Amino acid sequence: MWTTLNENSNSTTDPYKRPPGFGLMYENTTITASWIDIQPPLNEDGRIITNSSLAYPHAGVYQAARDPNNGILQPQELDGLGLYGVRASVASPVMNVLCIQTPNKADLDPLVYETWPAAGNFSQFNSTIWPAQIANITSSNFNNATALDKYFRWGNATEELLARPIFARYPIKHDTLLNHTQAVYGRDAIYLLGQGVGEYVICELSASLTPNCATDYNATASSGSMEAVCSNKTYSDIPRDRNADVDGDAIQGVSTRSKDWFEVAGEWGKSLALHTGISEGRGSNSRILMNLLLTPPEPGLPQRLKRATPSISEALAVMAGSTLMYSSLDAPFNTRQWNENFTSNILEVAQPETFKAWVRGQEYASGGIDAKSRAFLLILFPVFVFNALMLGYFLSQRGLVTDYSEPPNLFALALNSPPSHLLAGSCGAGPHGDQYKVNWFFQQENDHLYMESGAEPEGYTHGGTKMPYVDGEEIELVGSPHQAQFNTLSKRKSLL
Repeated sequence: MWTTLNENSNSTTDPYKRPPGFGLMYENTTITASWIDIQPPLNEDGRIITNSSLAYPHAGVYQAARDPNNGILQPQELDGLGLYGVRASVASPVMNVLCIQTPNKADLDPLVYETWPAAGNFSQFNSTIWPAQIANITSSNFNNATALDKYFRWGNATEELLARPIFARYPIKHDTLLNHTQAVYGRDAIYLLGQGVGEYVICELSASLTPNCATDYNATASSGSMEAVCSNKTYSDIPRDRNADVDGDAIQGVSTRSKDWFEVAGEWGKSLALHTGISEGRGSNSRILMNLLLTPPEPGLPQRLKRATPSISEALAVMAGSTLMYSSLDAPFNTRQWNENFTSNILEVAQPETFKAWVRGQEYASGGIDAKSRAFLLILFPVFVFNALMLGYFLSQRGLVTDYSEPPNLFALALNSPPSHLLAGSCGAGPHGDQYKVNWFFQQENDHLYMESGAEPEGYTHGGTKMPYVDGEEIELVGSPHQAQFNTLSKRKSLL
């Protein structure tokens, strides 16, 4: 996508016009994600800050649309000719990535284990036993303050502050490693540490929910598409999460961060080789990410995104988005994440949940799809017979039928027809009033065709072509090439 935009010179540094996120589900359903809570990049004290939030459609809508209990006619039931669309008022999962680039290694030293003094309870880093070396360190006794605490809301573990991550070592250039382990359940974000050229970057990845987007799902016989349609776009009819509709106080933001997603994210990061920095593995994905770091602006100018490539926070949001799609399968449809009617936090049997939606689709196909409908196929036999008769008639009639009402034909007929008292005074200005009500008929004189009114006044002699046109001389009448056709039509008899 970025290559195409660059080739067409359509790329931009405007964060509101950046390409949307994308993905693929079940190999035939394309996913389109929307940027929300858009914030431009910042440069504070030499640190470059990018914060990207990407809303994905709720995959549960795909399941609901295909649930037989909802009675939506599937394209396969119409011999592959059907289609339908659903706009669902449900919460959307959001991938948020906050990244800070810093050239100052001291900003990160308190978080990197190998920089700590090898004394007391600490020993030199050993990759074969990591993270057992920090088994005695918890969020409550790890108080290494950093200059980045205010950006990530780090501090002692409280409801308002998040525990600081611990990294085993610094990665080599163009490599990354993760902080994706926890001794006690409760973390809602994983962290990535990377080194570019002359600077480091640390990123926080978290998953949350927003009520400010709807999910669009469109299905055909061979493919489908899902999109998160959010209020930052120019839509006036976006149905929000039902909690927002009911009480205007739907839960959103940091309070909806998922603590369960942490485990999924750790496996995702390892599968993409984003943790190769632990052993200097030089993963290809890590190198690509480190090439996306922004460059500081000229003095006095604001920090801008790159025109030709995404920022590292944008790239990570798209890369990690697949985890949200599969995590939202069989998940609740509102931001409260749990139905008040459920009495247990573990459901032994799956429970249905309702949501508001608009459904539009094609629910019929010509020809019938069941035994009763096939009875109407009998009407096709007389239709075939009549079509065959029509074909035989046209084959028996040689030549083409002339339409005398076509402007060139009508002009020639009028020019070679006698003047009429009924159109007196219309020369140059055209007919007016009751002159539009005059009836005209085709007349024949020998082989000559002309038009004449059947409502001429009493005493008028028909056959006006005998009247002199110029100085008493008569114009020679030349036969019309369509005389035979006129004779056929004038009999008013036809097989039709």
